[in-house]
Amino acid sequence: MRPHEIHEAIIQVPFVAEFSPSERETLASLLQEISEVRRLRKGHRMTREGSRGRDRGFILLTGSVRIQKADMPDSKGHAPELLGEVMQFNPKKMRIATVIAHEDCLVLRFMWNDFWDALTRYFDQDGQTKVREALERRAWEHFTA
Repeated sequence: MRPHEIHEAIIQVPFVAEFSPSERETLASLLQEISEVRRLRKGHRMTREGSRGRDRGFILLTGSVRIQKADMPDSKGHAPELLGEVMQFNPKKMRIATVIAHEDCLVLRFMWNDFWDALTRYFDQDGQTKVREALERRAWEHFTA
């Protein structure tokens, strides 16, 4: 996937798509700057429910993932999607689901600390608050799904 295709995929992520065109462009640039492209084989575990640490986030660019939560039926997530944001708002800093590549996938992998640092460079205080609130809403949607 070429850089401009990655950029366009990021803009389609539901969390990003809710912003204005210029804000979407800025978020896509920010995410490309701090991320690395990774190819994941079917069956690769991206996160493990109940784990701590590894402050990683993911943008699923292609493919789909299986999402497993205790006492819940498995669900599926499809590209493009943001994964791993719930831990940012969980006081225990724990993963709430196991996420496994359901098929070969292409992802952007980043560290949330890098995201928050870059956010201060790319957005003013109001913009940072807007992004944080949008992420929190998305985390809540994923938490209750």
